[in-house]
Amino acid sequence: MIDEMLDNGLEVVLKPNHFSQTVAIQLWVKVGSLDETEHNRGAAHFLEHMLFKGTKKRGVGEIAALVEECGGEINAYTTFDHTVIHLTLGSTHLSLGIDLLADVFGDSQILEAEFAKEKEVIIEEILRSQDSPGATVGRKVFSLAFEGTEAARPIFGTLDSVKNLKKEDVTKFYKHWYVPSNAILVVVGALEVNSTLDLIRKTFGTMPSRSTVRRGRTEIDRSNQSGRNNGQVSVIKGDFQQPRVELVFAGPSLGHFDTVALDLAAFALGTGELSRLNRKVRDELGLVQSIGASLYAPAFGGLFEVSAFVKEEQLLDAIEAILREVIKIRDIEPMTIDELSRARANISADRILRDETVDGEARSIGFGMLTRHKMLFDQVYSTLVESMPLVAITGAIRRWLIPETVTVVVLVNRSSKVSEIDVIQTLRKVNENPAIRDHPVRTDSPKKSQNPTEKVSTLSDYEIIPGLRLVYKHHPESQIFSLTAATEGGLRGETDKNAGLFNAMAAMLATATTVDDHESFVNKIEGVGANMEGFSGKDSLGVQLQCLPENMPEMISLLKDAILYPEFPKEQWLTISREIFQSIETQEDSPAGFCLRKIQEFIYQQHPYRYPIMGTKESVLGFNESQLKQEFVKYRDQGPWVIAAVGPMEANQMVHLLREIFAEWRLKPEMRTFPGDRACHLMEKLPRQAIKFTKDREQTHIGFGFKGIPWGDSDRYALDVLTNILGGHSGRLFQALREKESLAYTVSPILSYGKVMGIIASYVATSPEKAEKALASLKSQVLELRDIAPHQDEVTRAKNYIIGSHEMSLQRGDAQSSSMALMEIYGYGYRDHLSYPEEIRKITADDVLRVGARLLQLDESVEVMVGK
Repeated sequence: MIDEMLDNGLEVVLKPNHFSQTVAIQLWVKVGSLDETEHNRGAAHFLEHMLFKGTKKRGVGEIAALVEECGGEINAYTTFDHTVIHLTLGSTHLSLGIDLLADVFGDSQILEAEFAKEKEVIIEEILRSQDSPGATVGRKVFSLAFEGTEAARPIFGTLDSVKNLKKEDVTKFYKHWYVPSNAILVVVGALEVNSTLDLIRKTFGTMPSRSTVRRGRTEIDRSNQSGRNNGQVSVIKGDFQQPRVELVFAGPSLGHFDTVALDLAAFALGTGELSRLNRKVRDELGLVQSIGASLYAPAFGGLFEVSAFVKEEQLLDAIEAILREVIKIRDIEPMTIDELSRARANISADRILRDETVDGEARSIGFGMLTRHKMLFDQVYSTLVESMPLVAITGAIRRWLIPETVTVVVLVNRSSKVSEIDVIQTLRKVNENPAIRDHPVRTDSPKKSQNPTEKVSTLSDYEIIPGLRLVYKHHPESQIFSLTAATEGGLRGETDKNAGLFNAMAAMLATATTVDDHESFVNKIEGVGANMEGFSGKDSLGVQLQCLPENMPEMISLLKDAILYPEFPKEQWLTISREIFQSIETQEDSPAGFCLRKIQEFIYQQHPYRYPIMGTKESVLGFNESQLKQEFVKYRDQGPWVIAAVGPMEANQMVHLLREIFAEWRLKPEMRTFPGDRACHLMEKLPRQAIKFTKDREQTHIGFGFKGIPWGDSDRYALDVLTNILGGHSGRLFQALREKESLAYTVSPILSYGKVMGIIASYVATSPEKAEKALASLKSQVLELRDIAPHQDEVTRAKNYIIGSHEMSLQRGDAQSSSMALMEIYGYGYRDHLSYPEEIRKITADDVLRVGARLLQLDESVEVMVGK
């Protein structure tokens, strides 16, 4: 890794990584919403939108078009204290990528007409966030936890502040903060250091240095917050179906020694199946459907958060139980050596997984460069994780998790009788109970090699036993072993009475076996930082595994036990069923999700694909753990399975290991059949429907859809190109509805496939008064592709984007193993991901027009509106 400072003050970090032929280019600008004043609230986020509106040498839309033409992705995000412009594309386009980012950074043009249009888009973005329960809770948490400081204000700004922003405000903000001395350029991927540095010097290096920016603060002063010493409570009521609660404590800033200690404490308290909150509050007491703890630690000061989904009648009991567990880990039963060991293993594994893609690695480097440790940040953090003593963790918990200072935010339906007084009384009940607070405290005392060139990968398949095949990609440089074991199943095998069956079985897989009870099984996995979980979909059922290569034999043996000797404990089904019900209710709170589910129901008609993956409340209520185990065991051996894996072990060793481990399995090699395989309904005409559902939301959510095609249809590749002509920043929907007409912040095409049939749809969220115009524009853009062939440059852009995105999506080993396993069991071959780019390259404008005329029939379409 190379760190160099250019003469104009720009810091450059380069990291060669030849695992894939991809590069990530990220520009980290040290400015965010905290740097705004009362006269320009929202300017940082507004500027993020304006950066891609054109430069002195590139017009509006040209930057996005150039990126998508070479198969890349460009975007940006704004935080409280930094803004990141990130670009990922094939390494052959590195020169273009660096030139584009330099152009955006140094020469963006803020034009009055574009400024006015983008203001409407940002207003739609703010309104959309107000429809999100999670965003609503988050805004309230920050407004209370950081009350009286800049961090209490939304990063977006408010509706009023954005409406009052002028072009001159944003232009002045841009010229002041976007200077070389206030930015860091990070490039990671298949690059050559010297030539890349030459490119950067010729582009970024020619920018004038201008004045050096001085930030007025590095950390927020929270000493004068009105509620800091006594805590605060807020109960939010509205059109919400799924209650949720947040308990929040002040936390340390990023550079504080206690940050690593509290990261480890958060794992013991609320991350993983064996964490205290999951075991006590979720499993033993049954007071929450799901729960988690985390530390948010930016440079200006942090938050330690416990988040839970609950039922309204258990809400106060849940708050009490959560706070008692916090007090227990603080004052009575400090973190144990076993908990610390699991936390260390999982945090270390998470960091390896995070860096498996070039953009993930660039993000890690950029984040570290904002700290005083610079390039050594990851090394320092990892060292602290491995060396942090229990006494230091206990000390950090006692310093920060002070029960009397907890801030609580509750979100419930407007009909709820829960009040802020009720929550305050619950907190007092816990804090004033001397029996739990006066208990004496127990104290416990307790490399990666780099090669600039990628070694050769090999891909091959083998029969392990009759009915079980292995598809294996041997990659000598893999630092993570990824495996997907899959068979056919999913929605296609369900009925009205058992909708959600496969999802429930998958959720219960890899939780316990007849050899290991739940705690023992999970401890073996979490203890080495591995991950194993079941999955299901429209057409599939299986288990995924990720672990460090040295733990692979032991983990595969556990996976075998999970499949051949499963145990579905009653306590686990109680926990999982609560989580399923919570997810069903949470989806009801998402107008976008509700809109798309209705399209799914109308298009799939009587086919099982119409069911939600999770099933319905009625069907899930009919399940029990014994039935689920019986159904899985009966189903498991009725057809073939595929294991697809990516790792550094030699192929012959992998084959030998699997044959030894799975030797006792007896299963049928013949493919299963399902009621949902009958495709006669595909010939039925879909009646045109236009339906509106009333929900109290700030925006109207619109879906427009058609019947799609199965994976095996020869028009799949042309349909992919058609969809991408509509999608993307330079696609028709974005350009028409957002850029030209300012009708929406979010607009996108939606495409899904299945073994039997898929869906083609488009979605837009807009203000109620713009709804009819937005729907008309959406339909016009979509239907034009059935009548007029697209321009060749649109086809080229879409094809390049698809191929580039496809390559980038396969950077991770788990993505490759999943694709290989699923396409093999569907009957299209595990090499589908290898042949896919060439098939896309063959598509012409006439192919797109043909598939548009075939599928985009207005008299067989569905329109759904959700809103006021």
